[in-house]
Amino acid sequence: DKDCSIPLGTFITWGGIISLPLTLYLGIKKLQKPIIKYHNYLSILLKVTILLSFLWAPISYLLAGNISFSFTKKETFRGGQLAMEIFWNFTYLLPILSILLLITYFVHHCSYKSKRK
Repeated sequence: DKDCSIPLGTFITWGGIISLPLTLYLGIKKLQKPIIKYHNYLSILLKVTILLSFLWAPISYLLAGNISFSFTKKETFRGGQLAMEIFWNFTYLLPILSILLLITYFVHHCSYKSKRK
């Protein structure tokens, strides 16, 4: 930017956005090597979420036009209000999708265990 400074908050946020789905993937063995079809679907969705998490900063940079991801009231798309709306929706989508995958896995896991008893 103009001050030649690096916004560390951007990289800290990026690390957090990556670590949530990656922790789920590395922490749940059944999603790393799925055996049943249901776990295979969840594993694929989780891998897509991880990929999108790694692409969060480059996509956000393309939307904002700067590394601090600040937007203005410009009429143009890049750095404008529509790009800001897409940025926030994309940013919220990644952790929400990770949490929903975790909840879905545990609900299925608990119901599967109760059926086996």
